[in-house]
Amino acid sequence: SSDLLSVAGSEDWWNLRRQLLNDFFGLKQRADIPGISGAMKENKGQADEQLRILDELIRGAMLVSLGRAPASRLEDYPEAWRKAAAAGKYAVFVRLQDATALTRRMLQSNVGIQALWESLLLKFMEERSQW
Repeated sequence: SSDLLSVAGSEDWWNLRRQLLNDFFGLKQRADIPGISGAMKENKGQADEQLRILDELIRGAMLVSLGRAPASRLEDYPEAWRKAAAAGKYAVFVRLQDATALTRRMLQSNVGIQALWESLLLKFMEERSQW
C-alpha cells in the first residue's frame, strides 16, 4: 500500500519492524511474554501500525513458503522461521495471519490490550513449538 511505502523509508518504521521481528519471531520462552506485552501496552497508540507490520512480516514468510518470493526476503528472520518458510509450511503463516486479524478485531472491543498481545505472542510460540 502507499501508506506502507511512505513509512518504509523511515528509521522509526524499521526500528519498530526490527523490534516486532525480534519479539514475535524471536520469542524463545514463555517467561518473556509478560515483559514484551507490557512494553507493547505502553505504546497502545501504535497498535494498528504494529499489527500492520506483523501482517507484512507474516505475508513475506507466506510468500516464500509458497515459492512466490525469494528466500532472501527473510534474511533477517530467525533461522527456524526461514526454515519453516523454505519447507513450505504455508498453513503456519495462514494461522498467524488469522490470529493477527482476530487481535485487530478484538482491539475494537473492551479486551485489555496487554492480554491481546499476550495471546498473539502465545500463538507465535505455539506455532514455533510444532517444528
